[in-house]
Amino acid sequence: MNITTSTWTELLQQFFPLFTSPGSQIFSRLMVAWVLCRARRTVTGMLPFADPLGLRAHDAYHRLSLP
Repeated sequence: MNITTSTWTELLQQFFPLFTSPGSQIFSRLMVAWVLCRARRTVTGMLPFADPLGLRAHDAYHRLSLP
């Protein structure tokens, strides 16, 4: 495994206990999208990077919140 990938994964996994299992997956996707998005980083602007295949409803990304 690439050292950069493993470090990024380890960093994101520190936040997983704050979310449910589906929530941690959404959080992880949004963080990757935040890095990849070059335009204004709104949730709507990051969706093409977070979920390019549209597997999840877009409102799930808007509803993500800390418990």
